[in-house]
Amino acid sequence: MADLGLVFGFAHTPYLFGPPSMWPQIRERIRMGKALRKDLTRETQEELESKYQRAMRAFSRLREWIEEAKPDALILIGDDQKEIFKSYVAGFTVYTGAQVVGKKYPGRVREVTGNKELIRVAGHQELAQEIAQGMARAGFDIAFFDEPENKEDGFGHAFVPPLGYLTPRLDLPVIPILVNCYYPPQPAAERCYRFGVALHNILNEVKTVRRLVVGVSGGLWHTPGWEDATIDEKFDRQVLQYLASGHGRSLGELSEENLVSGTGEVRNWIVGAGIAGDKKWEIIDYIPLYYSPMGMGFGGCLLRK
Repeated sequence: MADLGLVFGFAHTPYLFGPPSMWPQIRERIRMGKALRKDLTRETQEELESKYQRAMRAFSRLREWIEEAKPDALILIGDDQKEIFKSYVAGFTVYTGAQVVGKKYPGRVREVTGNKELIRVAGHQELAQEIAQGMARAGFDIAFFDEPENKEDGFGHAFVPPLGYLTPRLDLPVIPILVNCYYPPQPAAERCYRFGVALHNILNEVKTVRRLVVGVSGGLWHTPGWEDATIDEKFDRQVLQYLASGHGRSLGELSEENLVSGTGEVRNWIVGAGIAGDKKWEIIDYIPLYYSPMGMGFGGCLLRK
């Protein structure tokens, strides 16, 4: 039996992978001239720098948790925005390849800097296959693949860029699990929660590793392609409060009307809630970034008995 020691969540916006001095160019590429709500708070440059540093401290805390857990492998739950696949989307997908390859920086940051450096990290084929087979037995028609369709770019910004903050030595095998957060029909919130419960049970029984940690990538509220985009901070804080109070199950009751556009990445956090069950999360920080706008959450839950 494996020791599942930690589940944690983090934001993966491109703004986190370039200094605030670069953000105007990143925002122009994300917003494509679309207006922001005029009633939104406008941060000063000093406030933007402060929020960036808060996010860096949050990643540092997550890194400490991972190091304390001493895992043999990291499972990353995220979503593909037609970075890995150009023409294929499944509800839940496990990567079973031998190596995880992707660009060090997200696409918008690469457009600004021109840096197209690749990162290569070991996968874990045996563990990935155990997960895929266990999910099939649990009643999930899970897809799997061992090679990205997009071989030039590989895994996108939900998976590879955050590794520079989470496991900077890049010496920890990674098993990506993809949840369809963007393209209808997506799995319902309740289905995502049950997926997390099933994954928890499977990971506790795997035989190919001794210690595991799970990260969930994305969110919280953001609608990057919308005119007059804003943040629903009340929604974000409620999501985090459910986790902090040990009531993550309530995330499985979220309406599909809430899980729109980029906010659909909350599905990844719902999977994390299913893994954690009624355990209480420590919320490291919640950072509303009106500049983008988006809400960035960081937190986690120690599962070890």
